[in-house]
Amino acid sequence: MSSTRHSSVRPAATCDHAVGHSLRNLFRLDIDPTRTYGLDILRAVAISDVVVGHGSTMLPTRLQEVATCLSIDGVSVFFVLSGFLIGRILITLFERRSASIALLIHFWVRRWLRTLPAYFAVLLMLCALNECFTPGFSLASTKRYFVFAQNLCSPHPSFFPEAWSLSVEEWFYLLVPTLLFLQIRFARMTPRIAITTTAVTIIGAVTAFRAYRHSLVDVHSLYEWDIIFRKQVATRLDSLMFGVIGAATCFYHNHIWVTYKRQAFWCGIGLLAILKGAAFLPTLPPGGTFSTVFSFSCFSLATLLVLPLLSMHRTGHGFLYRTVTQVSLVSYSMYLLNLSVVQFWILNRGRSRDFDNEGMLAIIVLQIAYYAIVLLFSILMYRYVEVPVMKLRDNQWLRRQLRMKQGDG
Repeated sequence: MSSTRHSSVRPAATCDHAVGHSLRNLFRLDIDPTRTYGLDILRAVAISDVVVGHGSTMLPTRLQEVATCLSIDGVSVFFVLSGFLIGRILITLFERRSASIALLIHFWVRRWLRTLPAYFAVLLMLCALNECFTPGFSLASTKRYFVFAQNLCSPHPSFFPEAWSLSVEEWFYLLVPTLLFLQIRFARMTPRIAITTTAVTIIGAVTAFRAYRHSLVDVHSLYEWDIIFRKQVATRLDSLMFGVIGAATCFYHNHIWVTYKRQAFWCGIGLLAILKGAAFLPTLPPGGTFSTVFSFSCFSLATLLVLPLLSMHRTGHGFLYRTVTQVSLVSYSMYLLNLSVVQFWILNRGRSRDFDNEGMLAIIVLQIAYYAIVLLFSILMYRYVEVPVMKLRDNQWLRRQLRMKQGDG
């Protein structure tokens, strides 16, 4: 009788153990030991700012205002960090190998395999949802999203609003390597001079364009500032170039990068605090010269200044290290999914809601569901879309076709 009881209990316990083990494996992502923990911290802070900022729109107005006060503009942090990481890759490529079309294709294939599959997966999902459930929706209206032309020099449409920053990134990937190639190959510049020339030219040109637009356009609200100055390729490409300047300084002047990392870090934190405080001054309206022309450069500079110290912080340990690193790993999926997919289509079911009239219990449940679903869906997309496609970048056949070497880019 006793052995019968044992045999009936054991399968259930084994099943529970297997389910628990599967769940733990789902949330435990493999961490590359060569990752830089300091940069993962910055990336995790940036994506947390974005997700919390979007989640705050599902709060009553008074709590939205509190969340706005705490926001640091995580997307701008991503721009500088991306410029730094891609800048390092480009400098290494052009210093190690001669400038050629094959080198450009090598870079673009690796970048596009990293960024495009997840983006197009979400874009196609949103197209399908809107085609089925949104009256008057036209698929033709989304065609510019497939070539990242929806906000080149005009306000971003309301469809898939978070895609605005991906356009800025993709045009950076396309333009900067091309400019470097042309200068190195035909103007016979060294990679060092070409990088410096490109960064200074783009920062100067974009700043001048913002100044020119400021002279033509009157901005009377944060919304107008957001769509006319903050979310267009032509007005934001310079933010990534601050990261490129950081990459060039780290590569060509490493002694400065290392020696003054702590001083630079605290200067960056101080500048961020000043910029955050200044945003609430009535003397700095959203349509003023500083807000429309120079605020982006100042914020990018502040982010650049914290990079030397963080880039030297190689590793960590314990629960906090693993949590921060795993959030960093899935940050791209979190960015793509949190607003249009999770918030709008899953939680709000494709409609607007008046959260000022929602009960507090409903608000709390909604917030918990929002963060849980964002995290779960992001892990799934990272595991089953991002990782499998990224592995293609190291496919030996593909490397042979593009004449890639192990470790390049």
